[in-house]
Amino acid sequence: MLPIVLRTRNRTLDFDSPLSPFAEFEHMLEHIWDGSRPTGMFGGYDVDIYSDDDHIFLEAELPGLSKQDVQVSVEDGILTIAGRKTHEKIEKDHVHHLQERYFGSFSRSFTLPATVDAK
Repeated sequence: MLPIVLRTRNRTLDFDSPLSPFAEFEHMLEHIWDGSRPTGMFGGYDVDIYSDDDHIFLEAELPGLSKQDVQVSVEDGILTIAGRKTHEKIEKDHVHHLQERYFGSFSRSFTLPATVDAK
């Protein structure tokens, strides 16, 4: 008969380790409800938010859009940027081989700090 050797291993999961398989998942969960998630494919546009002593500024990159294509509103402490990018007319004799640009509606909302006067 062969002897049976029992081994124990430390099975503690280190969630703080950057090599942890859960680290990226935990990072995603931290930001899931931060109020700034884009909607629609075009909603992933880049924004910069910065402030000085008296103001908060938000700048958004919206290539190919005019001021008339974009609406900015504030309601119940939520600032929303929304609009529509219209499809350019395609000539009938043209054949698309690749189309990566998105056309359609977009929207992105940001929760304003309680101290902001949205007037």
